[in-house]
Amino acid sequence: MSPSRGRRRALRRGALLITLASLAVSAVMGCYVVIVGEFEETEARLLGTSLTVFGTSAIALICAAAWERGRLGFVPPAGIAFVLVSAVLTLVAIWEGADLDNEPYWKSLSTVSTPAVAAAHASFVALFVLTARYRFVPVVAYAMNTMVTTLAVLAIWWEALSENEPLARLSGTLVVLLIATTIALPVLRRLEGSEGDDEPSETLTRFCPHCGEALDPAGATECLSCGASFRVEITVP
Repeated sequence: MSPSRGRRRALRRGALLITLASLAVSAVMGCYVVIVGEFEETEARLLGTSLTVFGTSAIALICAAAWERGRLGFVPPAGIAFVLVSAVLTLVAIWEGADLDNEPYWKSLSTVSTPAVAAAHASFVALFVLTARYRFVPVVAYAMNTMVTTLAVLAIWWEALSENEPLARLSGTLVVLLIATTIALPVLRRLEGSEGDDEPSETLTRFCPHCGEALDPAGATECLSCGASFRVEITVP
């Protein structure tokens, strides 16, 4: 194992341990509030903190999965950066009691949260490796994701845009189509597997076990995308 890969694994392990620890602490706080708390100001802040940690962890883990596989370039790390900034701003608002009339603050929070969610969605889409026949589906999802994110950020800062009914209808339509396209991805992935099961063929490795990219040609023992070399052994009982 190369030193750089060893460092990456050590950093990843450390990040995962920190995430697990924060999730455990947040879960304990959340359970305390629900079971024992009286839902006063302190309890509400604890519950808000727990939910913030849960949301931040989910987005960061999805982005990290795509980043680890080398998908989408700068998008996954940018998503992690955005969600961390969003978490800090949210926690400050929870514990410092940000004024509800502080419009620039809330707009800034919304502005960094929106691309964080968009990056997590794009990272999730990137985890599905489809054959050439369905490869246009993720591209369509990325395009709609970009459009929805752009419209959302513009609407945050430009009130006239948020009050434009036709544009609001367009945004809603894009969101519905984006959700449908996202749900279709695992269905298409399973459909590809089912079609392959019906056709008699040799047992060939078709995807890299390290990064998930399609091997060219099928059955190759080295991935051209990530450079990993591997050997597949099949044991039949």
